[in-house]
Amino acid sequence: MTNSLRLGLRRLRLNLRVIRLLVWAAGTVVVAFFLMLGFWQLFQEIPSYTIQNLSTRILKGGSPIGFRLAYFGTILLVAGQFYTLRRATYHMSQSRIGSRRSWLRAHCYLDIAGTILLLTHSGFPLSFRYANPFPYLRPTWGLIGLAGVQGFAAWLVLVTLISGVVGERLLTSALASSLFRRWLKSHILLTCLLFVFGMIHLFIVLWLKYASAG
Repeated sequence: MTNSLRLGLRRLRLNLRVIRLLVWAAGTVVVAFFLMLGFWQLFQEIPSYTIQNLSTRILKGGSPIGFRLAYFGTILLVAGQFYTLRRATYHMSQSRIGSRRSWLRAHCYLDIAGTILLLTHSGFPLSFRYANPFPYLRPTWGLIGLAGVQGFAAWLVLVTLISGVVGERLLTSALASSLFRRWLKSHILLTCLLFVFGMIHLFIVLWLKYASAG
């Protein structure tokens, strides 16, 4: 392999890392914007519930507790993605804050906690209204016809977590060299889809709450 070809490959890899960082930054900024819009709702009073009132419904979206579960679950998932930032800048930065293993461990723990909160918010598994999202997809109805997106987002949260667990196992197995790169591409795709569907869900909720009310 000639020196010019090697230099070209290095530049290509660097450009791909930069593009990955820009996509990560754009997604993080958009999610942070939605979180800022909902920040003041955290201070709303939570109604007192009796034993008879306790059910999965008070934990779902639309309730004060359900909102907080989604809010903090989203923060945990976004915080977990700083592992992606660390991984992408590992060869570009001179500083080394923590080992890769410790960053990966934090990524896993944050994503597990965030997934539990978000799935509880969605009503999974006992009161999961959008378990089959397709009947709730009616694009001709406008934004209300996209309610099924909530189901896709919830399933993607679960599938992405399972994918992450598989990837963590691959890192410690003998098959890592042959399967890890294939897995990594699919895991990145799942993560991107999760954030896209999650942002669509947030936009629909905000639109119905503020725009339609006005």
